[in-house]
Amino acid sequence: MKTKTQNNNYPLSIIHYPLSIMLMEPTNQTFQELISNSVKYTVPRFQRDYTWEQEQWEDLWADIETLEKEHFHYMGYIVLQRKGQHDFEIIDGQQRLVTLSLVVLAAMKQIKNLVRQGMEEQENQERLKVLTDRFIGSKNPISLKVDNKLSLNRNNGTHFKSICSNLEVPNRRGLTQTNKLLQKAFQFFSGKNMGDTGVRIAEFIEKLTSGMVFTKIVVQDELNAYKVFETLNARGVQLSTPDLLKNYIFSVVTRDNNVPDEDLNDLDETWAEIVSQLGETNFTDFIRYHHNFQTRSVTKKHLFKSVRELAQTPGKAYEYLNSLSYYAPIYASLLNPYDEWWANQEQDFRPVKKYLEASACSI
Repeated sequence: MKTKTQNNNYPLSIIHYPLSIMLMEPTNQTFQELISNSVKYTVPRFQRDYTWEQEQWEDLWADIETLEKEHFHYMGYIVLQRKGQHDFEIIDGQQRLVTLSLVVLAAMKQIKNLVRQGMEEQENQERLKVLTDRFIGSKNPISLKVDNKLSLNRNNGTHFKSICSNLEVPNRRGLTQTNKLLQKAFQFFSGKNMGDTGVRIAEFIEKLTSGMVFTKIVVQDELNAYKVFETLNARGVQLSTPDLLKNYIFSVVTRDNNVPDEDLNDLDETWAEIVSQLGETNFTDFIRYHHNFQTRSVTKKHLFKSVRELAQTPGKAYEYLNSLSYYAPIYASLLNPYDEWWANQEQDFRPVKKYLEASACSI
């Protein structure tokens, strides 16, 4: 996959952080090592939805095809927060983990189709059982639904679990855009040639899961995750700081567990609009400037901790979110004197616009 965070040579020496930030040293692990055994991963409830589209799917498939010669492909960093002995929340990396899981599910569907055609029926049924237990999760013997190793957020969780349980896309009306993407991704990979027998498809899954390599970083809490994000972002590895802050703010807002779904959807839309106004590149700078003009100045190193102190109750979290929503378009417009926002403002803002235009011309 041709992105800034991924290349075909995974690092033999890994960036080291103080042990106070992490529960363990960063390690290189294959997708197979990450997902095997009894480990479970959860996408936080308010983490961003699944967003990958065909361009990313095609890039990933091109990378998979290189495994025949290169044997491995480096997929970048994933940042996890430990919640229990074998339970982790995915702070960064869900898009890659979900999509690789969909590739495995698509391959399993091809084995399921062989069973339907009566080809090595017993052996292929056994293969499906082994692959399900190994990569997807154990099936409930009564409901036959999968207890997923990988559980997605509130918008994608049910749809993804249905694909895992049935190896089919759910036949439902009114799908959200993000669940349409999950569905299309599964269909995209289902259409790829992964082998013409159960043995060859199983070999494909083995090669895929043992060839995709991640650098796993496990942190103690959101604050230490933020420190890792800032360190990696400073080194050119762009991780999603907005998601980290969103998870914290929304978890505070919903602390009493009595927020209606309609209100949660409104909050989601508000947050999406903030990120849309700023873009992820400018997000952290905006949060810092927004913080510093309202309260004491802090460095980026202490920003996340200070924001957490500002929004410790549901009321304060709502107030903080509303303030971000109000100032985001203003900040974005200050970065661009020709932004259309200026045309809709009162006369008082004209001198500011002229100053910005003059500054832009002098650069």
